[in-house]
Amino acid sequence: MKGIAADPHNNIYVNDSYLNIIYKFDINGQFLGVIDEPVTTPLGAVVSADGRLVVTSSYDGKVKVLGVDSLAYNDAPVADAGASQAVDENGGFILDGSGSTDADGIINYKWTQTGGITVVPEGPYNTGSAQLALTAPNVGPEGSELIFTLVVTDAENKESNAAFTTVTVKNVIAGSVVINSGDLYTNDELVTLSLDASEAVEMHFANDSDPFEETYIAYASEGTWSLSPGDGTKTVNVEFKDEGGHTTTASSSIILDTEAPVSPGVIDTGGAAGEFDWEPVGDAVSYTVQYASNSSFLGAVTLTDIQFNGATIPLDGLAAGTWYWRVQSVDAAGNTSDWSSPLGTFVIGPDCSASPDAPQLALPLDNAPDILRTAILEADAMDYPVACGEHLRTEWQASETSDFSILVLHVGTTMDNLTVYQVPALVLEPETRYFWRVKYVASNGKESGWSESWSFITVADYDEEGFDGVLYVQPDGSQPPADGEEISIKETIGDAGIKIKVIRVGAGVSTRTIQDLDPDTIDETVNRPDSFPLGLLSFRMAVEPGATALVEVVFSKGAPEGVEWYAYNTENGWYAYEGAIFSRNRRTVTLTFQDGGVGDTDGIANGIIVNP
Repeated sequence: MKGIAADPHNNIYVNDSYLNIIYKFDINGQFLGVIDEPVTTPLGAVVSADGRLVVTSSYDGKVKVLGVDSLAYNDAPVADAGASQAVDENGGFILDGSGSTDADGIINYKWTQTGGITVVPEGPYNTGSAQLALTAPNVGPEGSELIFTLVVTDAENKESNAAFTTVTVKNVIAGSVVINSGDLYTNDELVTLSLDASEAVEMHFANDSDPFEETYIAYASEGTWSLSPGDGTKTVNVEFKDEGGHTTTASSSIILDTEAPVSPGVIDTGGAAGEFDWEPVGDAVSYTVQYASNSSFLGAVTLTDIQFNGATIPLDGLAAGTWYWRVQSVDAAGNTSDWSSPLGTFVIGPDCSASPDAPQLALPLDNAPDILRTAILEADAMDYPVACGEHLRTEWQASETSDFSILVLHVGTTMDNLTVYQVPALVLEPETRYFWRVKYVASNGKESGWSESWSFITVADYDEEGFDGVLYVQPDGSQPPADGEEISIKETIGDAGIKIKVIRVGAGVSTRTIQDLDPDTIDETVNRPDSFPLGLLSFRMAVEPGATALVEVVFSKGAPEGVEWYAYNTENGWYAYEGAIFSRNRRTVTLTFQDGGVGDTDGIANGIIVNP
């Protein structure tokens, strides 16, 4: 090996006379290649002033000038890591070294992260491509800055100096809002919001395209909000803010529908038992059915979320009788229609739309003679299915005419007096034929027809002056004075030493009978007074039909405080008489009776007042 030379770039050339080639090295001795123009047995080499290599040959003694290309200098490549960039956390970004340059071409890009939270995937990265795709890490409210260096290598394996770039990773608030648990419809402007933004500390709201409220409120995962008025699609917008002031928005929509659907039409109001059919409603998503044993639907059974325009219910356990049913439609927003009308019906067991049979009379027998004026009337039990209704009330009538055009008695009884009724004293006249009949009323409101009429004749021996307990009888044929009449009666000493001194009967009363009754003949104990200091009086007075009669009772001394005037009848039992008014000194009580009204136990405005 002979000859050595250097060029202005500190490259060194060495002649190899054995292989007839010239080697090229840099100043550090790094082999850079072979001069591609062969020279036979090169002996010496020198670089000319214009930069060309002049080589002498020991073989033929000639001088050979090599071209400039053979002496080209290999500069190191220049790395360009690209511009700085900003990305959201967990978002993708690309490192771009495509701006790097080298005359011989770049064969490798080496990226190394030198600062910030480690990205995914971790480096360093050696790649033949100028670009590298990475994913930003999750950062806190303050964010993070990532620093990367790039070193490139050229085709002659020469590396560049390092270039730097930064990637700023911003914190991102992930927020969401859901209205009414994700329902598509609502019929109420007030809705429930489910909110999710784990890093948020504040939030504020807006409807549709309205601006956000100026004031933030503390973040919460649940809350209520009022939609904008009017039916239609409504959007709720929420802006969340974290401690670093970063914000994000979320939205959710729902359809507000406050218009109720139309009521279904019942196809068959009296269909088969337990089978319901109705006309479908266009915007209904379901139907609700109710059925009950009464038309008021008290205690009704309710079936919801029926998807079709028909339903069948099991009949097991339903009581016999007439049942009622109705249906309403429900739309997607939960609005309900009015109940269907008319009501549907079906019958279980006996037909309770029928009325009870007319009562059968029992006692007194038809045409019975010598019946006491306090006659006891009896009828057989009501003939009616218990499933349909119980015996609730009995109507009793008595008349002196067989067509009942002139009534002397019309009362209604309940409870213990449904099939037995005792006519009050002084209602019936002696030695008179009376016709009587009965009608029943069931608890479902159904009434029987009137029974056939029977008659009886009251007792003939009627000497009122000698009649047991009679205190006063107006003389036959006498006319009452216009201003009433004062009746003097025997003094009756009661338990408290009080005596009745005088009874005054008001004007307009043409016939008067006052009878003293024994309270012990009445068995009723409910609400019964503890004592009867004046016994029990019964009045019979003739007045104009519907007129009012006044009776004033004067005592020998004032009645004690708290003492009341009590009355009794078979319908009401014992009760404080509402038509009694005591004087201030309690020595007088004024009794008011109205024909057919208060205090008249025969129950009709027939010109005769009987009490009790």
